[in-house]
Amino acid sequence: MADLVALSRPEFIGDIPFAINSTQTLATRGGILPSDYFYYGLLLEVEMRDTVAVAAMASENADSPYSIVDQVIISGLHRVRKQTETFFQLRGADLRELALIYGSRAPFTTGAIGVAAAAKDIRFMLPIIFPPEKLPLIQQVPYLLDAPNYENLVLTVKWADGVSFGPNGAGTTHTFAGFGAAATPRCRVHGIFASFGRNGAPGFVPARVWRFQQENTSTDLTAGGNNMRLFNINRGNIIRSLLTKFGTKAVVTANNDAYATYSNVIATDLRVMRGTNRQVRHFVDQFVAREYGALNTAITPDNGYALIDAAENGDVRSAFDTQGLIAGPTGDVDLFLQASIAGAATQGALMVTQEIRGTPVGL
Repeated sequence: MADLVALSRPEFIGDIPFAINSTQTLATRGGILPSDYFYYGLLLEVEMRDTVAVAAMASENADSPYSIVDQVIISGLHRVRKQTETFFQLRGADLRELALIYGSRAPFTTGAIGVAAAAKDIRFMLPIIFPPEKLPLIQQVPYLLDAPNYENLVLTVKWADGVSFGPNGAGTTHTFAGFGAAATPRCRVHGIFASFGRNGAPGFVPARVWRFQQENTSTDLTAGGNNMRLFNINRGNIIRSLLTKFGTKAVVTANNDAYATYSNVIATDLRVMRGTNRQVRHFVDQFVAREYGALNTAITPDNGYALIDAAENGDVRSAFDTQGLIAGPTGDVDLFLQASIAGAATQGALMVTQEIRGTPVGL
């Protein structure tokens, strides 16, 4: 392959401005990410002050403070594949959880929201790593983000508002300013670049890891039942991992999302099913699912979360290949996540999929 000389060279790119309940991109370069180099990842640094006045919040949501970042979206037109790809779309709290699990440490967070009416300074980091993580570096290089092959590669942040921190008391107001009351709230964007030396990476087209979410807040979660089909799992590519989350949904401003609480006892008998009668993963409850994932990542996820990793021993070749599950000799093969659910009002479940699409070319 081309002459790789650096895999993680950090460099500040620019700021994404903050405005409640809005969608924002970089304030410079027309909102487009630099496309001079391949990316290993991005680091988002969110900083702001929220002054809560009049009355305290009734409680703080489990997703807080990361729920102020309602969505992080990365998309662009790939020149070689001739497709517009939205290959990254996650909520702030779930992006932070992936970073905690695969980084085996909690990303930096300072400042507590709490429920008291006061000025609250908040700063937290959201790392985004493009290759499949916890693999040998030689297996990560084929999944770098090939920014030079994209047109209009855009990072978008969808901001929420103070209600996503927690439900307001009577007459509660939120006033936002910059961290320490200086300047304005913002998301600072830092690139983590790979460098292929003088000649670049001619002919190298990596495969792409897509990270996206699904949510179920139907009667599956509120009424409950045995062997509920919670999520269809994408087929036709390679599944690296599934991150599940169970809890109760918060009441937030329209078009925003947050979980008020997390729970380890909503789901039992979690099964990844290939077809209707063959299980490829089975966990008798959320506790064992969480512990099994933690055995390999060396950190226990937050309550309510569990990682089902198909390359848990550090070899991408063991990931779950679903390419043969579509248009096979007997037609499509079903693939889904099921569980038995102890139903209750306002409960929800979320699943983050890490899916490898395509084959690296030019290595």
